[in-house]
Amino acid sequence: MGLNRKIVMVLLFVLVVSTGLVFAQGQKAPATTGAEVSGPTVGISLFYRRDEFYKDLESGFLSGAEKYGFKANIQDADADPSRQTQQLEDFVAMGVDVIAFAASDPDGLIPAVEDANKAKIPVFTFDGGVNGGEVVSFVGMDNYMAGKLAGEWAKEYITKNLGGNGNVVILDFPQSAVVCGDRVRGFKDVMATMPGVKIVAQQDGKASRTESMNVMENILTANPKIDVVFGINDDTIFGGIAACEAAGRTDMVFVDVGWSQELFLKLKNNDPYVKASAVQNPYQMAINTMDAINDYLSGKPLPDQILQDAVLVTSENVDNIGWEEIVAMRK
Repeated sequence: MGLNRKIVMVLLFVLVVSTGLVFAQGQKAPATTGAEVSGPTVGISLFYRRDEFYKDLESGFLSGAEKYGFKANIQDADADPSRQTQQLEDFVAMGVDVIAFAASDPDGLIPAVEDANKAKIPVFTFDGGVNGGEVVSFVGMDNYMAGKLAGEWAKEYITKNLGGNGNVVILDFPQSAVVCGDRVRGFKDVMATMPGVKIVAQQDGKASRTESMNVMENILTANPKIDVVFGINDDTIFGGIAACEAAGRTDMVFVDVGWSQELFLKLKNNDPYVKASAVQNPYQMAINTMDAINDYLSGKPLPDQILQDAVLVTSENVDNIGWEEIVAMRK
């Protein structure tokens, strides 16, 4: 074998190994603002990338990185605490300047945060916080108030259309004890103020369209009358609606805490099931996180929490919240 051919073979081997490392286990390569960026590196771990909310959150992080000259290394934890722990450990080993993540397990991620603390790397959390370690700030939504906002809409609907009496279903996601747990608590607290309302089922849809459809099928079988269904996100209610359509059930309406193009189009087109959503803007959450990181690196003091409010969206105001521009920025 000639020298030139040996060199080519070595280069091909290096390319294959490098590609295998990046795409191991079928994972998408991490999003980044580019190797040419010379500013601080921010290691970001998303709860999962498969949801539209997180796609638009990622767009916001990339826009924020560009705004401040940060290099963003964005990873997908895919709701797996072990994977997210490894990602945070990798960030520490890489010596990133800042870590920001949405906790897939508020307790299980504490040791990873403490390791970052020992390495003197500032840690921020967004969307979902962690229950220990030193965190500079949590940037996110007031999920309790978002659930309460959805509950207030349901209360008004039941009062106006059903005389204050109704059967309610909650499609939950207990794994997300902080984010989704707060949404459910806010919703239930409003329902508790209505003596004529009965929660006939509260079950885990696993934040998945398929799982929520399966769960809703069983709920429909057990409950001949359902008036309102509350879901913790869009996939949850869309799965529930699919079950209703398959069963020919049209006797209920859905409300959630959500964000997706599909949601907005359903509201825009006066969908017979989807009537309202307490909408949380993920793009703005990411921008707020990057603003907070820049302020911290500039020496400005920060509060423990930086929260933004949800907005109740119906067919009447869906065209006024700017969702089209955010969706258009998706990669």
